[in-house]
Amino acid sequence: MDEVIREYGKVPAKKRVELICRYYSRIDSMANSFVNGMVWSIMEEQTCQRRRNREKLGVLVQGRGGHSDPTGNTVVTKSMLEQAIFNCDFSGGILDGMSNYEQIASDALAVHMLKREYDLFCSQLGYLNEDDQVLLLDYLKREKSMAEISEEKCIQYKSACVKIGRLKQGVKEIVLRRLDKQMRKTAFTIAPCMKE
Repeated sequence: MDEVIREYGKVPAKKRVELICRYYSRIDSMANSFVNGMVWSIMEEQTCQRRRNREKLGVLVQGRGGHSDPTGNTVVTKSMLEQAIFNCDFSGGILDGMSNYEQIASDALAVHMLKREYDLFCSQLGYLNEDDQVLLLDYLKREKSMAEISEEKCIQYKSACVKIGRLKQGVKEIVLRRLDKQMRKTAFTIAPCMKE
């Protein structure tokens, strides 16, 4: 699924909204898995860098009276990295010395956009009446097949396809208008992800 998230960061808004519809039921788990993989890779590279730096120094001298908490440090670092990736904000040198900074920033931007635009999509479902919301969500979440929907609503299969298609298209159009308006308003930039 990494390729889906990387693709998300490179395609136009219309294709991004289509990807949200296609992977609606799995977006949260996909984004979380992707970020966990990124965090693990970053922490591994940082650990290797620390080992190389220690080897260059020679003999390791441990100070007296200092408190070492490697588990606590790992948890804090992991949490900070997750937040940095989800917020697409690497200020404070959290990625200093990383050999693949540009790839990390690009991946973080893709996840940031995905989560933000997924939240927008979810919020725009509120424009539908309650029955249509339930119907579309059942379909998007893959909780019901088109055949089950047509049977439940006592309509023909083709009519169910048309109804779901119209509902989905209506929400897509609202989301695209909002994204287009936001793009023109803010001239979206990846500055938060770029190195200082």
